[in-house]
Amino acid sequence: MRTLNLKTTYLKIILGLFVFFSFQNIVFAENMTIPTEIPDLEEQIDVTVDPKYPQPSDPVTITLDAYGVDLNNSDISWANGGKTLLQGKGERVLKTTAGKAGEIVTISATIAPPNSRQLVKTITITPQSVDILWEAKTYTPPFYKGKAMFSPQEDLKLVAIPNQISSSNAIYKWTQDGVVYADRSGFGVNTFKYTGDIISKPTDFVVDVSDGNGNTAENFMAIAPTDPEVYIYENNPRYGILFNKDLSNLFDLGTNQEGNISIYPFFFGATDRASKNLEYKWMINNATIEVPTDQNDMTFRNTQNVDGKSQIDITVTNTDNFLEEIQKTTLINFQKNSGDGFSF
Repeated sequence: MRTLNLKTTYLKIILGLFVFFSFQNIVFAENMTIPTEIPDLEEQIDVTVDPKYPQPSDPVTITLDAYGVDLNNSDISWANGGKTLLQGKGERVLKTTAGKAGEIVTISATIAPPNSRQLVKTITITPQSVDILWEAKTYTPPFYKGKAMFSPQEDLKLVAIPNQISSSNAIYKWTQDGVVYADRSGFGVNTFKYTGDIISKPTDFVVDVSDGNGNTAENFMAIAPTDPEVYIYENNPRYGILFNKDLSNLFDLGTNQEGNISIYPFFFGATDRASKNLEYKWMINNATIEVPTDQNDMTFRNTQNVDGKSQIDITVTNTDNFLEEIQKTTLINFQKNSGDGFSF
């Protein structure tokens, strides 16, 4: 009997403890409150500015994204300096315009999610600009006012010039076709050198310039190679080279006893038109004219006292770059005169 009473007593104690702790858990659960406000709610809202580094007066798109906030059902108001730009339910995207160079534009987005507290995100846009200049190491005649164009497999040099960021504090990052060249980037590295590919296609260049204080400028440039060109000019004994007229179609010798032709290559990888790597080949009526390889001038004479035309073919080749070979053709028109005829 004593054993049975002892077991009964133990059972009552265990049952009492179970009821006590169960009651305490129920009371705790009833008194526990679930917070409706998340302290780091602002951190759950991402702001995207496109472009990331706008230039002055660029169109700018600002987008809000969230992982713990229902933005589509939130009342959103955009403002700049107290002036409302856009407001409404689910207005997650604002299209605006960057200010002038160096002008700070502060835009605030006020977000009121359903059943939660109001949030404010502030976006600061400070447009900076950087110019990119480029030069190709290709040949152009003296006093040529145009730009030396970039030809396939030739050397190209780019120079970045920041406008608002001080060049003395500038850090440059160069990207070519999506690849960052860290070994050619860094403090004060405002130039980037490139040698063209064998495939003639545009090459994309991007430069980012920063000063370490949060000011960043970016610019993009696509450069496509240009095929070299060859022009034929008259070398007049009285006036010199007549650059104002290309003789690629016809050189009217008329009744003159002789005429001089000068060949000028443009955008070849050479220092001048008499460079050793430039080779000139002349033909008259499909017959080769034996001249020195560096011969870029030719004199033709009418010594047979007849009327007629002769076809002149000139081929200019860069022996260091097989992609640079251009052929030009012209017709020399000559007329009967008191001279001896036509020769070369």
